[in-house]
Amino acid sequence: SDAPEFISVKVPVYKSYTSQSVSLSYGYSPDDSMYESIVWSSDSSLVSVDENGTVSPAENKACAAKITVTATDHFGNKVTDSIYVSFANTPATGVSLDKTQISGAPGTSEVLTATVEPKGKLGIGGANITDVIWKTSDPSVATVEKCTVTVTVTKDALLKAINDAEAIDLSLRTKETADALKKSIAAAKAVYGNASATSAQVSGAISKLKEASDALKYLDGDYTEVNAAIEKYKAIDKSKYTEDSYNALKNAAESVTYGLDITHQSEIDKMAKDINAAIASLVKIETAVIKPIFDGTTVDNENMLIYGVEASISSLDKYIEAVDGTIKCTETANGLGTGTVIELCNEDGDVIKTYKLVIFGDVNGDGLYDAQDAFIVDCIINGLLTREKVGEAVWLAADCNHDGEINADDRALLEQAGLLLSKVDQSKSKQELEADEAYTEYTELISQSVENTDNSAYEGILHTDYFKSIIEFVLNFISKIIIGMR
Repeated sequence: SDAPEFISVKVPVYKSYTSQSVSLSYGYSPDDSMYESIVWSSDSSLVSVDENGTVSPAENKACAAKITVTATDHFGNKVTDSIYVSFANTPATGVSLDKTQISGAPGTSEVLTATVEPKGKLGIGGANITDVIWKTSDPSVATVEKCTVTVTVTKDALLKAINDAEAIDLSLRTKETADALKKSIAAAKAVYGNASATSAQVSGAISKLKEASDALKYLDGDYTEVNAAIEKYKAIDKSKYTEDSYNALKNAAESVTYGLDITHQSEIDKMAKDINAAIASLVKIETAVIKPIFDGTTVDNENMLIYGVEASISSLDKYIEAVDGTIKCTETANGLGTGTVIELCNEDGDVIKTYKLVIFGDVNGDGLYDAQDAFIVDCIINGLLTREKVGEAVWLAADCNHDGEINADDRALLEQAGLLLSKVDQSKSKQELEADEAYTEYTELISQSVENTDNSAYEGILHTDYFKSIIEFVLNFISKIIIGMR
C-alpha cells in the first residue's frame, strides 16, 4: 500500500471527540480485479469504522485503533491492508528509547523503555495517546515482544560468504593475496562455529571475507615463449630477407603487449605464435649462383641446364663453382654424365636451384658418347623414344652436331665416336689420355661448347623411314663388330 502507517487527527479542545471523523479509501490491483465484498474493521471498541471507511471515536475521549480493510473474491481469497488512526487533543510528536544499541549472544534479552513526546509537565500538556507499537526491521538479528528485545543472530549469510570464498580458484592468484583470503576463511569458520558469536562478530567476519576476496590478484602471464621469440627476431639480419617478409615479422614483434595477467595467457601465447610464424615465413634474398670457370662451359639459368664440359670426367670442379653457396651433384645410375642432377644450395644448406648436366652425344648418362648412345638416338629418330620420356637434358645431348635436329647425322657421329673410343686405352690416366691422338680425335669429334642453343629448334625432328633406319643401324652395328675383331 502507498498509504501512511499512521494518521493522527488533532481534536480541538473546544470540540467533542465524537464530532470528529476521517474518511479512508481503498484501491485494488490489478484495476480489473473482481471481488465479492469489502469489509472495514477496527481492533478497538473506542474507535468505529462504517462500511464506507469513515472512522470516528465511539466516545468523547482520546482514542486510537488499527483499522483494517479486507477484500474477498468469489473464491474466498482475501487480501488486507491496515492503518493506525488516533484522535487526540495533544497528538504524539515522537518517541525515544532509553538505549540506542544493544548486543549479546543469541538468546540474550533486554527490556527497553519508550518515552512518547511531548511528555508534558505535572500531567499537563503530554500526549493523549502513549501506546507504543513495537517492530523489528530484521528478525534474523533480533526479535521484539512489546518492550523486550531478544538477540537472534543467524549465520546463513556468513555460511554463504564462506562457501563463496572457498569456491574461488586460488591456483591462479598471487600467494600473498591467496594466503590472506585463506586466513579470513579460517577466521570466519571460527565465528560460524562459535555458538555465542554476536551479530557484530558475524557481520565483521563477512566484511573481512569480502575485503580479502576483493583484494585477490591474478598471477602475471607467462611471457617465456614470447621473450624467446623476440630474441630470435633480434638476432635476424634484416638485410638477408625481403622487405615485406621482414616488416611482417617486425609488426608481429612490436604488437606484443606486456603486463597481462594469467587470465590472458591464450592471448600471450598467440603473440609468441605469431612471431614464430612470421620468422618461418621470412623470404630470403638469395645470392647464391653457379659460376662457369672453364672456357666454353655454360650455365643455362633459363632451361636449368649446364653443358660445355668434357666427356669421361670424374668431377665438375674444373668447370663450375658456387658463389655464396655450395654445389651438390647426384650422378646418374651410369655415372657422371647427361642427366646428372646439380643442386645449388644457399648458405643454410637449402636447395634453391636444380640443374641437369648435358654432355653432347652422351644420351645414356655414362659420360661417354659411343655406339650405345647411337642406338638410343636411333630410337629417338624413329619415334620409339619421345622428348617427354627422355627429358630435356637427354634430348639436347642427342643433337650431337648442334644443328637443332636429331637425325641420322647425329647417329653417324656417335657411331664414329664409338669406333674411335674402342681404340683408346681406358686404363690410362686423364693426363695420359690427353696426349693420346685417338682420344684427342674422339673428344674433338663432338663439340661440347655451344654458344647459343635453341631448344625450340628440336620441335621439328626429321624422321627417316622407320624400317629402313632399323635395318641400316643393325648393318652398321654388325660392321663395327667385324672391324673391331680384325
